Amino acid sequence: MSSYKRKSDRKLVFTEEILKDAKERIRRGQSQRSVAESLNVPESTLRKRLKAGTVPCSLGRFSNVFTPELDSNLAEHCRRLDLCFYGLTKKELGRVAYDLANKNGLNHRFNNDKKEASKKWVENFARRHNFSLRQPEKTSLARAAGFNRVQVQRFYDNLKQVLTTFKFVGRQIFNMDETGLQTVPNKLPKVYAKKGKKIVGKVVSAERGQTVTAVCCMGATGIFVPPALIFPRKRQKPELMDGAPEDSLQLVSDSGYMNSDLFIIWLNHFIKMVKPSKDEPALLILDNHSSHLSLQAIELARDHRVVLLSLAPHTSHRMQSLDTGFFGPLKKAYAVACDNWQVSNPGRAITQYQVARLFGTAYLKVGSIDRAKKSFESCGIWPFNDQIFSDEDFAPANVTDRPNPTAETSSTGEALNSSNLAVELPLTTTETVTQVVSSPIPVNTNISAPVIALSQLGGTETLESTDNHQEVITTPENDEPTPSKSSFLRPEDILPLPKSNIQKKRNIKRKKSEILTSSPYKNQIEAGQKEKEEKAKKTKKTSNKNKSTTPNRPTLLETSTGTEVVRCPLCAEVYVEPPDEDWIQCSQCGAWWHDECSDYLGFGVFKCDVCLG
Repeated sequence: MSSYKRKSDRKLVFTEEILKDAKERIRRGQSQRSVAESLNVPESTLRKRLKAGTVPCSLGRFSNVFTPELDSNLAEHCRRLDLCFYGLTKKELGRVAYDLANKNGLNHRFNNDKKEASKKWVENFARRHNFSLRQPEKTSLARAAGFNRVQVQRFYDNLKQVLTTFKFVGRQIFNMDETGLQTVPNKLPKVYAKKGKKIVGKVVSAERGQTVTAVCCMGATGIFVPPALIFPRKRQKPELMDGAPEDSLQLVSDSGYMNSDLFIIWLNHFIKMVKPSKDEPALLILDNHSSHLSLQAIELARDHRVVLLSLAPHTSHRMQSLDTGFFGPLKKAYAVACDNWQVSNPGRAITQYQVARLFGTAYLKVGSIDRAKKSFESCGIWPFNDQIFSDEDFAPANVTDRPNPTAETSSTGEALNSSNLAVELPLTTTETVTQVVSSPIPVNTNISAPVIALSQLGGTETLESTDNHQEVITTPENDEPTPSKSSFLRPEDILPLPKSNIQKKRNIKRKKSEILTSSPYKNQIEAGQKEKEEKAKKTKKTSNKNKSTTPNRPTLLETSTGTEVVRCPLCAEVYVEPPDEDWIQCSQCGAWWHDECSDYLGFGVFKCDVCLG
């Protein structure tokens, strides 16, 4: 790597415009000296350029490797790869630059042994095009592919449907989600340490902490429903909630995570705090986790005038208000509270009994009306804005896009459109609303985002090969043919935009945004549940039939004293032919037992009570 540093700040200031202006002034009778003074150009330089009739293109004997057009194309290609979450590293950019120069037959000073551009060239290229070396965040393939235009637009269509049907306003719209709180926070606040020190430590409670789940819910106008905490234990203890926000709900589960039964308890808590009514129902937006999709939860919500709307799968990081604007600051505030407690209580470890107090401190600090409003606005939920995301935001999904031969349909098979939007919500046990009422929805028109063509991001452009046909131009000064600018291989030819070629169809039924309390979805859940019950009954019936046709029974052997006698060790009943019930043999002692008299569960190796001792 060269360590050369420029010794002056000279720049190319003599342009074609200056030369034309100087010629025009001299033609009008002005002297060359006065023209040079007025244009702030040395007189010798002006005389030299007037004599040659050209302008300088460089300051020294070195020239740029790429033409300005090719250099800009390479920078634009880097931006497109970054939009698709396939950004180039420093080494990869150097290799692409080397291949681009080498295959276009351009003179370069790149390293032919390593086959990559120098580090200095890469840094200068990044400086010219306003690039910086950044540490990317890990993004799963499911999130990159799941956040696509079709899934997102379906959610906004469903949201528009319920907003117009029930005339929801901001105070009736809520979002709920769960997040994990660990006794050992993942991120610690920064501390001051000696410059150059290799290891900077900070005392925490343990190597790995326990996870307590916090269930939060906030409204579009800044209303916060008291949170719930799910502890990984068997029984509840009142002291676990010391210091928690007022009216918080305590829940317990074996894993410490949400399940269907706990969600029904939380939903009752939500109904108690929000108090939805016939005149003012509530809209609850939540993710499509399996614990939220039970039939009991749907029926409970319908009975209490709560409309449940699920998000599209793998889109909560961009479309869920709690994820975009609340949980991040909450985790930081919780980490600071844990650090402060650790400093105030040296030698003690944070346990489940301190989580509620630390969480309460962070929750009260972060929860604000302004933060809630901005969180809902950033997702386009309220005020309603279904154009909040631009084509650049969906660029990562273009990698796995496949043509869809059929139109996206709703759960009832009807295509979603603005002219046929209806939802059913029971107002009483016998009364149902199915009429669509049009009402104005507040739309945020102040949000603008850059738009880029999908053809530029998806790699759908077809590139013609230039290996066999090249346009050749000649100049009077140099009779040697040189390739024209249009015949250069572009960066897309060297490193194409990523595109998945996997065409395998999976039999998994993919989830999508749904109005969970609508009658079509409820009927679909009921039908699925009945199908599972019938399948279970059929499997059990077949199993019992196989048992009755081919019973498990001992084989009676003939001995010198007569036929062998087999008795059940528990009931002492003698085995007779043909048997009227199943028998099972101990794998250790060989004794035969009635299947009903044993404690065999139907799988694994059977050992009788005598052998188990």
